[in-house]
Amino acid sequence: MIILLVSLVVNPSLGWAKLSTGKNLKSAELKADAADTFICLYQTIVVLGGGLLLVRYLDLWWADPIAALLIVPYALYEGWKSYNKGKELKE
Repeated sequence: MIILLVSLVVNPSLGWAKLSTGKNLKSAELKADAADTFICLYQTIVVLGGGLLLVRYLDLWWADPIAALLIVPYALYEGWKSYNKGKELKE
């Protein structure tokens, strides 16, 4: 729980700092790393809200697997964007 709460506080500022620095340096790698940090933030929100709070306080046993499935589309989208940008850099 402590790690999730620290992540909830640290990841937004870390992600925005990486994104800003990546834009200033024109670094596709750093911008992709910022996207990964935002995925971690999204996972933290889903785990805290969907996984822990709904299961613990509302006894919705099915909320945790549904919450995990909510992460997949966003992670796939960001991964696809990073993959395409990597292909562009090689060309």
